[in-house]
Amino acid sequence: MSFIYSQRLVMSKILYSLCLFVYSYAISINGFTQTISVVTEDAPSLQYQKTSGEMAGPAAKLIEKVFNESGLSFETRVLPWARAYKEANLVPNTLIYSMVRTIEREDKFHWIGIISKPKYYFFALKNTEIPSSNNIKDFSKYRVGSLLSSASYSTLKAQGFEYLVPVTTAKQVFQLLTKNRVDLITANLTAFDEICQHHSTECSQIKAIAPIEPLNNRALYFAMNKDSDPKVVQRLRRSYQKLLKENKIKIL
Repeated sequence: MSFIYSQRLVMSKILYSLCLFVYSYAISINGFTQTISVVTEDAPSLQYQKTSGEMAGPAAKLIEKVFNESGLSFETRVLPWARAYKEANLVPNTLIYSMVRTIEREDKFHWIGIISKPKYYFFALKNTEIPSSNNIKDFSKYRVGSLLSSASYSTLKAQGFEYLVPVTTAKQVFQLLTKNRVDLITANLTAFDEICQHHSTECSQIKAIAPIEPLNNRALYFAMNKDSDPKVVQRLRRSYQKLLKENKIKIL
C-alpha cells in the first residue's frame, strides 16, 4: 500500500467520522423538532390563530423567529389557558407562551425569554360604584372573574380573595362582567381595547378601576417544561438572546 493511498484512506476515515458526527448532531437536534409542542391561548393583542390555522400576532411572530434562528421546527396548538398550562407543566419538551413569571411558577419551568411587560388592572362596568384604590385588599370583598390557572387568578387567591369566579376562556371572563355575574374582572390594560373587542360587543361599557400591583413588576415569558432536554432549552435561549442583540426582535 503506497504512502499516498494510506494518507487518502486516513483522510477518508476522518472525513467519514466528521460527517457522521455532524449527521448525528443534526439528528439529535432535529429529532426534537418533531416532538417540541408549543401551546398557547387565544390572546389577540399578543397571539391568535387565523381561520386558516396560521398563527398571528407579535408574540407568535417572536416565537417563530426564535425557532427559525435555532433551526428547530415546532407545532403550535391554541388551547384554553388552564389546559395549555397543565400540559406545559406535565409534558417534557413542551413550550408555552405568553406566561407571567411568578414565584409560584419559578421552579416549574425553564424561562427562556421575555415577550412583553403588561400592566394588569381590575375592570368594572361603568355604571358601578366601585372606588379606585392602590390597596389590593380593598377589592377582596367583590366577585372577581378571572382565567383559571392564570397569574391573576393565582395572585388574587394568594391574597385571600374569597369570591373568585374562574373560567376557562377570555370570552367567558367578559361575559361574566357584562351579564353582572361578577363585579370585577382582571385584564391587561395596555392591550385591553384589542382584547375586549375580540371577545365582547360591550367594551364601551367597561372601565379600568385600579392596578393589580403584585403582578405589575412581572413580565410575560415563553418557557419550557422543567424536564425538557437541556440542549434544546439552551439552543432556544441562545437564539432569543442573539436576535435581541441584533435588534431583530424586541420586547413588546
